[in-house]
Amino acid sequence: MEQLRDNRLSSGQAMVEFTIDLFAIVLIIAGICDFIAIASRHSEIFATLRGKAGAAAIDASANDAGAIIPDGATPSPVLTESRLASSLLGEESKEEVPLSDTLRKWLYQDRIDSITVHDEVWLPPLEVRSGE
Repeated sequence: MEQLRDNRLSSGQAMVEFTIDLFAIVLIIAGICDFIAIASRHSEIFATLRGKAGAAAIDASANDAGAIIPDGATPSPVLTESRLASSLLGEESKEEVPLSDTLRKWLYQDRIDSITVHDEVWLPPLEVRSGE
């Protein structure tokens, strides 16, 4: 009779362990799925920004590069950071990516419903006048 009672207790323990493990497995799978969605969206945003910044850098006229190379001057071998930054062309974007219901409710308890994805790209004008 004593051994029968021990088997029932260990079966109950296994069921509790299975329930806890199942909860953890669902959270891990939901986290992986959300990570893939967020990383994919971040990659799409960055690709779009690179395209926009590249087009702006190509369209930049030689006059835009005047801050780097003044009229009738040879290119300066050393530029200060502020002087170089004043002529850079940039694009930036922020976007909210919603979390899955599982992570939002189980992990964050409805306190967070989305993740902000942000990226920025800075390029110099690609058409630079030569020194005279």
